[in-house]
Amino acid sequence: MKDIIGRYMTAGWSLLAGRTTYEDLYEGWVVRQPSSAMTQALTGVRKFVASYDPGYEPRWENSMLLAGEARQTVLELKATHDRPVIIFGSGRLVGSLMQGRLIDELVLMIHPLVLGKGLRFFDAAPALARLKLADQAATDTGVAILIYSRAADEPTATR
Repeated sequence: MKDIIGRYMTAGWSLLAGRTTYEDLYEGWVVRQPSSAMTQALTGVRKFVASYDPGYEPRWENSMLLAGEARQTVLELKATHDRPVIIFGSGRLVGSLMQGRLIDELVLMIHPLVLGKGLRFFDAAPALARLKLADQAATDTGVAILIYSRAADEPTATR
């Protein structure tokens, strides 16, 4: 799992998160584990925070607010930003971006744990999204890592 995550995090990248996930990441790393290598990696990377609140002020360095409707602000970001943008969690944001056909690749890590109930990850996604399995791996602990890219016949977002 570290190899696959490392592949994404060592190449130049930026982080996109919804406001709630952004705050959770800040609390979990900067506040609780300030000297962690993961904290240093996340602090050093450019971070974009999607929020409907135009007055929200991100407190983590290298952070920029994307205020307003996420599909529009991310469409504009993708047109001007020169690095891959990675999202950790942010289920509602991912669903909205899938609905707008703005997700190029999904990396799903399926852990061998059944919780019984929780948030549905793809509720806001389009009724149909054509994906193709681009890569797969399994860890020694049973985590299945599935990497999907948009199928060739899947339309992309336009302005």
